[in-house]
Amino acid sequence: MARWRRPVPFVTDAGGQIAVSRPELVLSLAAFNVGIELGQLLILALAVLALCYVRRQSWFAGFNRSFSAGVGLLGFLWLGQRLLA
Repeated sequence: MARWRRPVPFVTDAGGQIAVSRPELVLSLAAFNVGIELGQLLILALAVLALCYVRRQSWFAGFNRSFSAGVGLLGFLWLGQRLLA
């Protein structure tokens, strides 16, 4: 097996060694979830700004058709994979 394809061991039971009281756990989970949601909103805002810029370009119509066809093809391939699995 190639060196770059060797599996990397992961620690799977790290959470079992941490002793956290219930109020701290609730606060930690809430803070984690808020951070995830803020990250998603940031990515969405950047995507909207990028799409607003791209939409004004002369090549947008061809890009839009090509990109839509590519997404449709990937969806069709994924459907076939799921049906055959």
